[in-house]
Amino acid sequence: MKPITNFLLLILLTCNVGNATEITLRSNAAQSLENSTKYLVSISTKGGYLWNYSTDLSLRAGELEAEPGQIWVQKPGTPIVGHVFLNAFKATGNAIHLDAARSAARVLADNQLESGGWFHYIETDETKRLRFHFKQNNNSKHTSSGKRINTSSYDDENTQNVLLFFIDYCDTVKGIMDNRDISICDAANYGLSKLLQAQYPNGAWPQKWNGINHEASSYPISRANRPDNYPRKHVKSKYQAAYTLNDGSHESIINVLACAWLSTGEVKYKNASIKAGDFLLRAQMPSPQPIWAQQYNQNMEPTWARPFEPPAVTSAESVSALRALLTVYSLTHDKKYLEAIDRAVTWFDSSKISDKTWSRFYELNTNIPIYGDHDGNIHYHINEISNERRHGYQWSGNFGYDKFIATLAVNRSPESYDKAGTRHLCSGTENSKPRVSDDVIRRIISKQKPSGVWLTNGAPKNRRWPIKEHVSLHEITLNMRQLTNFLLQ
Repeated sequence: MKPITNFLLLILLTCNVGNATEITLRSNAAQSLENSTKYLVSISTKGGYLWNYSTDLSLRAGELEAEPGQIWVQKPGTPIVGHVFLNAFKATGNAIHLDAARSAARVLADNQLESGGWFHYIETDETKRLRFHFKQNNNSKHTSSGKRINTSSYDDENTQNVLLFFIDYCDTVKGIMDNRDISICDAANYGLSKLLQAQYPNGAWPQKWNGINHEASSYPISRANRPDNYPRKHVKSKYQAAYTLNDGSHESIINVLACAWLSTGEVKYKNASIKAGDFLLRAQMPSPQPIWAQQYNQNMEPTWARPFEPPAVTSAESVSALRALLTVYSLTHDKKYLEAIDRAVTWFDSSKISDKTWSRFYELNTNIPIYGDHDGNIHYHINEISNERRHGYQWSGNFGYDKFIATLAVNRSPESYDKAGTRHLCSGTENSKPRVSDDVIRRIISKQKPSGVWLTNGAPKNRRWPIKEHVSLHEITLNMRQLTNFLLQ
């Protein structure tokens, strides 16, 4: 019996060592999260953030070089960082993360435009703020130099990411809310009401909105059509007012509305999502190209945007439209959305340019891959365009199509995909996150500096900074998400 007893004791000791190791790693991960939050708070501007900083903070940038007092809304700026803080609080219960999330939310709420959304950056300098028409100073839209900026941007998910953050924040602090949170939740409600107001009568949204109501008679409800003749040379226009799918704008707006409905139970948000889904059904191009354009004019024809974005059907925005339709299906269980998805899938199956790769733009009618440049011409080979555009725009890729197909295969039936399937959208996380291994967490912790920062080698992309390392909010938030996901496993 003695050998058996010793063997059982060895098993117990091994289990205890394993448990202790796991507890230590989880404790270290939580401490790493706290250190990174403290570091980010130390470099924030009134609770807000940019994209990149030199290590001495003398050089700062969002999409552009940043002036003193500027913070960025555009991802991976302030709303993304704030949402990462919020999820860290959910994983740990550590109030340091909640305080950081609150500071990010409050600076965003204080700089909400009268039109309900946000520009791609924020000026915190009091003099420079006078150029903007904020909700807090809506007594006048004019200064001595002209109209104030009142442009809510849905491009690059600027306004959408703030509203998702606010919705999740207000849900998280229910029961522990204090006076500091009231303005944040008021801003969420105001922003959502303006988002509904910005929706066109046919269910679409523009790329940007200035707060002026749409005249219904100017925006007839019709189906997309493919004109035989259309401008082959760039035509300057106010494309920001077009029905815009560029960079997934409609998908992200539908996600916001779905989250608002899940959070509040107010059916107006669900109805607006359905209205948007029905727009996507009408915007689906007729066969043999049953996918979507990047933007449409009031006649529902694909139209020019920037000089390198011609009228075309586009695989990138179409994958986004497919995801949006699946979300609307999850809210309604109406199979008409699946039928539209299936028609598009047939096109994708027949239009690859190589294995698992599609061109971004396909010419109307011919389905030939095309390219654009600053010269405003349509090109048929990537070597015809400038080096800057060749490397400054994603002309081909998978665009998340394979991942969408995997999701579709699992979630086609109402029994497996109901409204709860969209809840992950509201927390700024993916629905199914791969398990984060212990080795990944150890590697993340080992690379963190004592100050709490992770440094990225080289200068930021498109920045001619004379430095060897810099602070990248993209990399920091990625590491913080991994740590958070590990603690939630």
